[in-house]
Amino acid sequence: MDASPVKRLYKYYGLLAEAAEQGDKILQHEDLFNNIISARHGNSEEKRLAAQFIPKFCTHFPHLLNSAVSAQLDLCEDSDLVVRKQAVKEVTALCRANPQCTKRVAYFIAQLLGAEDVGEGLLVRNTLVALFTIDPSATLGGMFAQIRDGTPKMQERCKTFLSNRFGNLNKSVIAKMRETLANELEICLENSNSQEIPTIIPLIPYAVSGESDVDKSTVEILEQQLSLEKDLLTADEEDMKRIYVFTKFAKPHFNKGINSGGFVSFYALSVLPLIKDIEGYNTGTGQAAAMLKQLAEIVTFCSDLPDPENCFINVFQALQDLLPQNQEVAEENEEKKRIQIHFTLIESLLATLLEMLSRVTPSYDSYESSLEELRTNLKHLISYVEPYRKRIAELDKATMDRNLKSICLRCVDNIKILCRQFFSTPPKSVNVVHSWYQTEVVAKKRRTSSTSLPPVEQHKKVDHHKARGIQQIYTPPGGKYSRSFKRF
Repeated sequence: MDASPVKRLYKYYGLLAEAAEQGDKILQHEDLFNNIISARHGNSEEKRLAAQFIPKFCTHFPHLLNSAVSAQLDLCEDSDLVVRKQAVKEVTALCRANPQCTKRVAYFIAQLLGAEDVGEGLLVRNTLVALFTIDPSATLGGMFAQIRDGTPKMQERCKTFLSNRFGNLNKSVIAKMRETLANELEICLENSNSQEIPTIIPLIPYAVSGESDVDKSTVEILEQQLSLEKDLLTADEEDMKRIYVFTKFAKPHFNKGINSGGFVSFYALSVLPLIKDIEGYNTGTGQAAAMLKQLAEIVTFCSDLPDPENCFINVFQALQDLLPQNQEVAEENEEKKRIQIHFTLIESLLATLLEMLSRVTPSYDSYESSLEELRTNLKHLISYVEPYRKRIAELDKATMDRNLKSICLRCVDNIKILCRQFFSTPPKSVNVVHSWYQTEVVAKKRRTSSTSLPPVEQHKKVDHHKARGIQQIYTPPGGKYSRSFKRF
C-alpha cells in the first residue's frame, strides 16, 4: 500500500491543528481541509483517517460544513467494516461541535440499525443514544423523519429502537423533547398501520409531563386518533384493525375518573352503521365479533356519552337486526324458516345497551317505542334460546369439545339474564361475566371458525378451524355450528 497519501493526511492534520491554535489563521488552509474531505475516495487507511480528521476541523470551515458532513456519512456506509465503524464512532464528536447537524446525522445513522455485524449494530445504537444527549429534539426529529420516509423494515427498526431505549434515557433529556415527541407521535400514529401502532403507543407516557396525567393523556391522544378516522372510516379490514388497536390500548387507562364515552360514541356512531359490511358479520366471527365484544367491554367506563340519542338509536338498530323476527318464521319456503342466530354478537349488544341505559337516561321521543319493539323480539329470541340450551347440554364429548360447550352454555345463560333485565321498567343493570372472558387461556392454543353458536338440529362433530380476523383477537368457537338455526 502506498504510504505517501497517508503521510500527507497526517501532515495536513498537523498544519491544521497548529493553525487552529492561532485562531483565524486556519481559514488560510481551506485547501488542506478540502484534501482531507477528498480522502473519503482513497484507500481504507485514508478513509479511516478522514473519518477521524473531518469532525475535528469542520467547525472551523462553516461554509464547508455541508460537504464535510456528507463525506462523514458516506464513510459511515463504506464497504469496509473497519471504516464504517470508525466513521460512526466519530459522528458524535461532529454533532457535539455542530449541533445543527444532529437531525441530519440521526436520520442517516438510523438507517444503519439493521447492521448485520453485532459490534457495528451495538455501536450504531450507542451512537444514537449519545446523539439524544447532544440535541434530544433534533435526534428524535431525525428518527421520526426516517420512520415517515424509510422502508417498512427501516420504520420497524426505528420504532423498536425508540420503544426499547426511551426508558433508559435521562429524565432531563426526555423533558427537553417532550413537545417534539407529542407532535411526532400524533403524525406517526396517523400514518401507521395496525401492526405498527403497538410499537408507538408505549412512547406516549414520555410525552406527558406528570405521571398522574399519563392515563388521561393516553386516552386523549388515542381518542384524537379515532376522531381523525371518522370521516374516512370504511368497513375495510385494516380500518377496523386500527380502531380495534387504538381502543385496545386505551382500555387499560379507563377508570372512574377517565371516561370511555368518546370511544363508545365513536363505535355507536361510526362503527355500528358499517357492522353488516365488516368481515365476519354474516357468520358471527372475525372482526365484527371482535368489535362488538370490545364495545361491550369499554361501555362499563362510560359516564358521559356524546350525542346519546343517535348512539342509542344505532345500538337499538344493530341489535334488532340480529334478533329473529316474527315474520321470518311465517314464510312458506322452508329455507326461509332457517334462521341464523349469532348469539355472541347478540350477547355483546345486549350487554352494551343495558349498560348504556344504566348510565345515560334516554330522553328522545322514539325511545319508548324502540324499547317496546325490542322487548317483543327478545321474547321471540328466548323461544329459540331454551331449546338450543337443552340440546347443547345433552351433547357429549365425542360430539362437542368441552370448552366449546362451556362457552355456548355461558353465552346463552348470559343472554337469558340480560333479556330479563329489559322487562323491568326502567331496565335494570346487572353484572354478568362475558362468555368470552372465560376462554382467554384456551384462545392461545386454539382458534376456531365462528362465534355463532350451534343450531339445535346439528349433531355432527365440530371441526375446529382457525378463524380469519384481527390479529391477536380471540373469537369464541362455533365451527360447523354457525349454520342456520331451525326452530322445531
